[in-house]
Amino acid sequence: MPQVHALITAIVPVYNVATYLPDFLSSLTAQTLDADQVEYVFVNDGSTDTSGQLLDEWAEQHPGPVTVVHKQNGGVASARNRALTEQLADWVTFPDPDDVLDPRYFEEAAKFIKLHGSREVALLAAHQMKLDQFGVISDTLPSRKRFAKGSRVVNLHVEPMVQLGVNAAFMRRDLLLAQDAQFDPRIRPTFEDAHFVASYLLRSGTHHIGLMASSKYLYRVRADGSSLVQSGYDKPEKYTNVLRYGELDVLRTAMEELHRVPRWLENTVLYDLVWYFKNERVTRSPSASAPTSVLPEFHALAAQVLALISEDAIRTYDLVGVDFASRLAMLHGYDEEPFRSHYAVLSDVDESSQTARFSYWFAGELPHERFVVDDVDTRPVHETIQDYDFYGRVLVRQRHVWLPPWPAHVHRHRRTTPQDRSRGTERSSGIAVSPRPAPAHRSATRADG
Repeated sequence: MPQVHALITAIVPVYNVATYLPDFLSSLTAQTLDADQVEYVFVNDGSTDTSGQLLDEWAEQHPGPVTVVHKQNGGVASARNRALTEQLADWVTFPDPDDVLDPRYFEEAAKFIKLHGSREVALLAAHQMKLDQFGVISDTLPSRKRFAKGSRVVNLHVEPMVQLGVNAAFMRRDLLLAQDAQFDPRIRPTFEDAHFVASYLLRSGTHHIGLMASSKYLYRVRADGSSLVQSGYDKPEKYTNVLRYGELDVLRTAMEELHRVPRWLENTVLYDLVWYFKNERVTRSPSASAPTSVLPEFHALAAQVLALISEDAIRTYDLVGVDFASRLAMLHGYDEEPFRSHYAVLSDVDESSQTARFSYWFAGELPHERFVVDDVDTRPVHETIQDYDFYGRVLVRQRHVWLPPWPAHVHRHRRTTPQDRSRGTERSSGIAVSPRPAPAHRSATRADG
């Protein structure tokens, strides 16, 4: 009989996952697609547990093509790069050995490839779902929303969605070889996959990806939080290499290839970057363990990354919730000129003291202020400044002032006039804020009337 060539190559890097590997291998055995349609390339990256032995035993009994490579430990990137030197099938994917594949995972992928695997489609994305420590499967990952319309081909210029991982992605062999695609071992502990995918898409010459709603990949959430995605906030390279060789590099690649940064790539970088800022705003933050010696470098790199992302992308980013202070820090925390808000908001009314609290945001030194109530200059009854510190650096500040009572007719809002705008002054509920820097001899905590 003539030899049947596989449709899919699954590259699997393995390192000390003997606890989870039996479940993964069982899910491969249970695949409903003909065994000769998927070839497996396992790279045992110097495991010190029984992972290597488990791979060899499984390979001996599996009826389809299997290659097991044993090498010294060099990291996930080196293991995948080693496998990329093997003979590959038309489509290549990189499942993780601590996860589990639905029995119809490869069969559904093969069906989609037959229907939509044209040359304009560079990447196929499977439907990732969570698998917890009790074996409970839940469809709660943020990426689930893109599968609401079922399986389809997406134009990234129209729907700028993100593809962060390679574990549930299928890529074309011809494009990988043409690009001499390699994983960058310097990008650790996160964003390595996202960098590989984004670089591949930017150089593919197409902006279409396939969404396979029925091809289900079960992503294991470890109870001990020991996976690389769940950890790494105490690693210096998290604050240096990830930004320099990951985020910044792929943004510069976009400028070289397209002369612009597409929105899908802005969203991809922001998905990683926002967590640095969000984590600083929560109690028991994982980023509290960040090495202080690398923080100046982090801020320098973050400023370069954000300079290549449009303000509109930051303002409208909604793949995960972002608090206002973190969003404002990314928008204006690294501006050359100190940020000045052109308005203040009525944030609270204290009936007992008969005062109203007004608040506004700024960066750097306190701006020159003028408070006007019923056309009369007024000083605050109480005032304070709230600093928002991110990794040892105050990026944005919030000013709060409490003003005394005023006649009822002052509640009428006066519309901002062109003259107000020309002076850089706008009014809201009887308060005027001028964004000019305060005189050097003034105290930064005093409201200059």
